[in-house]
Amino acid sequence: MKIFIKPILAVIIFCIMQLLAGMVFTLFSSTPQDVILNRPGLFATSIMVSGILTVGILYWMHMFSPRTFDPRRVNWNYAYLGIIGVLLGILVVDLLSEKLKLPDLMQLEFIGLSQNRLGVLAIAIVGPIVEEVVFRASVLGYMLRHEVGQWTAIAVSAILFGLVHFNPAQIPAAIIIGMLLGIIYVKSHSVILTSIIHIINNSLAVYEMRVFGGLIKDFSLTNIMGESLAELYILVCALLCFVFLRDYMKKYHRIKNIHKHHHHHHH
Repeated sequence: MKIFIKPILAVIIFCIMQLLAGMVFTLFSSTPQDVILNRPGLFATSIMVSGILTVGILYWMHMFSPRTFDPRRVNWNYAYLGIIGVLLGILVVDLLSEKLKLPDLMQLEFIGLSQNRLGVLAIAIVGPIVEEVVFRASVLGYMLRHEVGQWTAIAVSAILFGLVHFNPAQIPAAIIIGMLLGIIYVKSHSVILTSIIHIINNSLAVYEMRVFGGLIKDFSLTNIMGESLAELYILVCALLCFVFLRDYMKKYHRIKNIHKHHHHHHH
């Protein structure tokens, strides 16, 4: 059990930093809602500063190595399999979680942030990278380095990733997405691919909120597509997600020796 202490501690630090950021900004305003809805730029800045500080603390704790950011370690020949596979999986998860109709406690905040430039930067770029460093490089990476079985490590990091969202509408989806991103990380040992996926996903969400956020009361992909088309999408995309990720798991191997690019791989 001792192996899990540091990963859980990393997640607690992440949460405390987020809460501190929120508290600092409540000092500047009458109500928390007021900060978020009337000063989204301030709120966004707090999220980004707390995220960057969290990454600094985890680096100081030796939870991840800077090598995780080295693009030369990524095997770009097969990277696309993982990226497409997970994005298809996320679409399935989003459609399925809409069916659950869980309460969304954060909807107003997200819509508020997505209308602001700093808010977009926080949600679409900085947030995803920070979360990848915390949950993939630090939590999952630490467990993999300490001989935890890869599926156990993926599951633990995914559950922690889900719970940290504190929002019923996001938790089940975030756990499954955490599993998918974990699969990508286990093979690549780099947050570059997982960050690309996370950034694309969040950017699409921001775009969606900017376009539809103010217009539609009950905005959902299912409403736009219609029930039967949504169900067809779920089936087709789930199948494709499985095929792409299976191929990624089979074919992807890390580029360990960066300087020798010309050696051939045989399958």
